[in-house]
Amino acid sequence: MRTITLIVIHCSAVKPDQQSSAAQIDTWHRQRGFHLGIGYHYVIRRNGVIEAGRPEWMVGAHCQHHNQHSIGICYEGGLDIRGASFISTVRFLKIYTPNSEILNN
Repeated sequence: MRTITLIVIHCSAVKPDQQSSAAQIDTWHRQRGFHLGIGYHYVIRRNGVIEAGRPEWMVGAHCQHHNQHSIGICYEGGLDIRGASFISTVRFLKIYTPNSEILNN
């Protein structure tokens, strides 16, 4: 298993009327040349649904120079982060990886 030292938070930077599911982000990333697809490990939708992205055991593709030792979480939207699903996911990952730092990218 990889040693996780960072939990990196991203936003999908879409407008309020646009959606960004894990499947949609997977398509975007493949179009950009990510041969393994979605670079994030989790996507948290506006409605609170948590979607799986890349498996945690795989190195992500979301934060250059830190992918090897991080888990990437992307939340749907812009700078309007909120919701119990987001908070509970970060709390769980913090318990699961107690020595990790949280980084907003």
